[in-house]
Amino acid sequence: MKKYFPKELSKNLHIAFDLRQTQNYGELIEVDQKTAEDTFKNTKNFVQSVESYLIKKKYL
Repeated sequence: MKKYFPKELSKNLHIAFDLRQTQNYGELIEVDQKTAEDTFKNTKNFVQSVESYLIKKKYL
């Protein structure tokens, strides 16, 4: 299978998804500032990577 994105992007997406699931459906816990900032940074990186790929493939 051809890989288009680094494995780290998938890992970060899963972490963000798990945090969201916990916040939406689990026990309400407070997310610390560092976790929130790291997740936001990783999310921006993910979006930029997908956007670059779509531009490269001329979908955008």
